[in-house]
Amino acid sequence: MQEFIHPQGFATQLKYQEEPIVEVDGDGWNIKVENAATYSMVGNQIINLIYSRDKEATEKLAAALEKIKEEHPTSYFNLRKTLKYYVRYTTDTQQEADRLINDITKISALFSILMSRPVFPDEITLKLTGKDYTLNVLNSLVLEGRTVELAKEEINHRFIPINWKQIDMKNVLSNWLDVYDDFQVLSISHQYETGFRTLHYAQSDIILYSTQLEAINVDLGGGSSEKYVRPFNTYASSELKSQLAKIFEKTEEPDLGRAIASLRNELAHVGRPKVMMKKLNIDDYIDIGQILRLVVISHLFAKLGIHQEQIHQYQGRLSHS
Repeated sequence: MQEFIHPQGFATQLKYQEEPIVEVDGDGWNIKVENAATYSMVGNQIINLIYSRDKEATEKLAAALEKIKEEHPTSYFNLRKTLKYYVRYTTDTQQEADRLINDITKISALFSILMSRPVFPDEITLKLTGKDYTLNVLNSLVLEGRTVELAKEEINHRFIPINWKQIDMKNVLSNWLDVYDDFQVLSISHQYETGFRTLHYAQSDIILYSTQLEAINVDLGGGSSEKYVRPFNTYASSELKSQLAKIFEKTEEPDLGRAIASLRNELAHVGRPKVMMKKLNIDDYIDIGQILRLVVISHLFAKLGIHQEQIHQYQGRLSHS
């Protein structure tokens, strides 16, 4: 989450904020995204940590610091070492710990989808009602080794498919918990991603996401004849449509709706002739599944209030050209 909000290599550009950088009130809950900083004490020798080739400027700064020290003899300076962000989640009524942990996991699932990688809380601290102390939670999870590797992998702010500054995060957070149940399967697929696809998983993705396209079509008010093409026409960029059409050229089916329907039915139904399946390889299956998944994600993003320009940017970053 840190790199999603701001490139950590440039954290010195930011000032520490006492007030939340985002605060959202929902039905019985409140979310704040706040700063957390660590410091080292440097006392009155802070000038020793500053260098400039401009000798005159350095001398003026040293003189100014000496003057401050004379005027405020009991004050001392700390040097900021880190600046991080954390989520503070509060409910209006007292909740059981497992309910709170579940809600926090839902929030981390949002960042997992936005960043397209497994995301889990680094730490969870519970504040007890009426108490002056907090409890650190040891939240046990059973994860595949590759999922852990992906979650811990270093990332660069520039290569994240969509970042904090490009969307209205207050609006996104406000809408997320309301729609989470409808996109729970999508959330789990991101949080438990391994980065590997066997033929079985690639084909399963196609069945899963094509089925979800049918539900999205109903949500969009489309007819039965539009159950695959309506979501594509609504959300997919021209580049994404072209990529899918190019893959299906192998099957000699130019109509995307019929192509998706035929492939899904061949995969899902025993006894159905495997005409289209015999013309595709594992790379094709992986790419088709990813494209369908991106359209489902795009539907979610639209419900979160993310604009089409950013949706198409996300698609472009995560689709194969």
